[in-house]
Amino acid sequence: MNFESIHIEELVLIKKLQIIRTPFLDYLLKGVTLFDEQPLLLFMGIGFIYGVDRTLGLRFLALLLLSGIVNALLKSFFEEPRPCWLDPSLQVFSCPKNNGFPSGAAQSAVIVPGLIIMYRNCLSSWILGVLFAVLLSFSRIYLGVHFFTDLIGGWLIGFGLLFAASQFSKIESFLKKLSKETQLLIAFLMAFLPLLFVSNQNTLNWTFLASGLAFGLVFNKRHIETSWKLGMLSIFISMALGFFLIEFFKQKSILTQSVHFMFGFFILMGLPNLLLLFKSLQAKLKEDYIEISDKR
Repeated sequence: MNFESIHIEELVLIKKLQIIRTPFLDYLLKGVTLFDEQPLLLFMGIGFIYGVDRTLGLRFLALLLLSGIVNALLKSFFEEPRPCWLDPSLQVFSCPKNNGFPSGAAQSAVIVPGLIIMYRNCLSSWILGVLFAVLLSFSRIYLGVHFFTDLIGGWLIGFGLLFAASQFSKIESFLKKLSKETQLLIAFLMAFLPLLFVSNQNTLNWTFLASGLAFGLVFNKRHIETSWKLGMLSIFISMALGFFLIEFFKQKSILTQSVHFMFGFFILMGLPNLLLLFKSLQAKLKEDYIEISDKR
């Protein structure tokens, strides 16, 4: 598909919009785009699992991974340019090298608030959700990295994925009835199915991370009670491990996919055991403190 004639008109609109540019807006909207960064969304999902609600967190990660894989496949299929490719003067900061359509940020602008609203349907969720969606979507146009058509495509895909998320409970009920071996086979096939169509670096990373999470979910049956302290601790541990793996394996590109698999497996298999150890140590220290206080 080629949107060349439409893009010509869109370039004119983006130039007119950028008349409002100021250094403050540049950095403000650049900051907004950080909320679409894959690592940040991943850590947010981990925080949900251990700090808010396990089901919400797992569905958030599943939807995040599904969105990333679908986006990578469609970008490779359509191969549409970005505004800053066609007119470098529109570039505010950096210009991404991957294709533009559909916008992954627009997908996130629908998925992230949509899933939270599905979990807690209240006025504050709607206000914050709409604000997040508008700012994130607008920032991609303002920064010259997406066309309006990229956003429309991303929104439509985002709503489609949200509908899929509404069916997760039925899928979960079906999978629980299957044997562990069958669950592992399905997890393996579903994670690597996209590689039949596209095998670029981004798709490989998403699929190996998804397979690691799936294997961790199947093997780990130890559930722990959520709390904001465990949520924050889980994010801290995951970030520390993530930065360590990036630093340690940055010169070993051949192991990149293995690292993504190991990290995904750790999130749902290793991390719960570390958090349980933390809880037991915390309880032991509290018990010792009470014992010492009583002796006084």
